Amino acid sequence: MNPSYKGSVVIGIGVNSLITSADWQSIAHQYEAVEKTVRNIVDAHEEGWDVVLTHGNGPQVGFILERSEIAAQDVITVPIDYAVADIQGAVGYMFGRAFDNEYYIRNIKKSAVAIITRVIVDPFDAAFRDPNKPIGPFFDEEKANERMHKFGWSVKEDPGNGWTF
Repeated sequence: MNPSYKGSVVIGIGVNSLITSADWQSIAHQYEAVEKTVRNIVDAHEEGWDVVLTHGNGPQVGFILERSEIAAQDVITVPIDYAVADIQGAVGYMFGRAFDNEYYIRNIKKSAVAIITRVIVDPFDAAFRDPNKPIGPFFDEEKANERMHKFGWSVKEDPGNGWTF
């Protein structure tokens, strides 16, 4: 066993953290946030930790669903499970790319792997009757009501952030 090995650690990234402000929501901006995060995680690896990274996907899934609804008159809409898989792949790609680039810079002979997962949930879970986890971008009340009427979304206020679906 490597004497510097400290063990394994699981790090969970809330991908809200990749959107640092309303003006920094693009994929390029999110990738910059990923690069900064990855530098710290690779530091942990160099200190002797094996790292497993998990991530959420809330606002990014919302972006896909919003684009899908806006384009619905011209193309088939994206079901939510496909939007989730899409973002798992896209965020996994971002992190994998950033890890591989950081490993290369530091001359670490390692490569990142991203895995798309599925979870079976109970369709009768009471949480489905009144969802409380927002999945979209935040809007002011007027824009949220507009989206609610235009696309049939359920929207809720997230105090301090605005309205979301």
